[in-house]
Amino acid sequence: MEVLLVMAFLSVMILPFTLLLSQSSGLSKGTYIQSTKNTFFSSAADQMDGTRQDYVAAFHDTTMDTSLAESGQTLPVMNIVDFTNTDAFTKVSALYYYTNTTDSTNSPKSSMAEYKTTDVVRMRCGLSTALLDSANQLWWGDQAYVKTAANEQPGYFVTGTTSSSATNVANTPAADDPIFQNWRESTTGLDYRFDVPAGDYNVQLYFAEMSGSATTRYMNIVLEGTQVNTGVYSPYAATGNNYYVANIQSYDVTVSDGVLNININKDGTAGSNPRISGIVVKKLQIQP
Repeated sequence: MEVLLVMAFLSVMILPFTLLLSQSSGLSKGTYIQSTKNTFFSSAADQMDGTRQDYVAAFHDTTMDTSLAESGQTLPVMNIVDFTNTDAFTKVSALYYYTNTTDSTNSPKSSMAEYKTTDVVRMRCGLSTALLDSANQLWWGDQAYVKTAANEQPGYFVTGTTSSSATNVANTPAADDPIFQNWRESTTGLDYRFDVPAGDYNVQLYFAEMSGSATTRYMNIVLEGTQVNTGVYSPYAATGNNYYVANIQSYDVTVSDGVLNININKDGTAGSNPRISGIVVKKLQIQP
């Protein structure tokens, strides 16, 4: 008798559960497909690395991207960079998702706003290849400054010339020697520009006298139109009259016009042209 009661009780419990599964099974396929799309949508967005120097080239689509697929189903997407609000620190874009490849690119099924930001930008000067330093920090390669309706990137405004040295550099980890062993130089003065939000920044400029004979490479450092060095700057003199020694000059600056201008000018008493090996720009405070 007790066994029969237990079995009857179990039957009462199992039946509603079976009915629930049966009712849910009609939705499971559609839910799974939608979940899969959302997963791929989010995955595609996550792969948009805002620290990449080639962000625009890598993630700005002019046509629908049909490379994403799951179980034979194409998941068309299109990423559009918002150049109005994109700068050296911030990458703003919209990732559009379409029902199928025949949809008009102007009529996406849904979209996801993308906002990628970083607090520091590092650029080596004189060499276009990127670098990971001894602290595993990314340095962008040297590049020309661009600001157009279709692209923008920080970099040099005056081309000048580039050169390098294989000599080891003191006062820095060996893994960071390549930062100082390459440089950009100009007879007319160096000019680097970074599009940034209005706010306060710390600018670090990387130098080393790598010529082995220049003692009068006198430079004046101008940030946002104001000279920030007191007395002429010389990497040779700043390191105790030494060659092949790393030296970093650090200054705080306020940017109000959306462009950080870094100029390194040749002093009138200089016997050698200005040159620079690296630039680091860090956010201190962004104005609302």
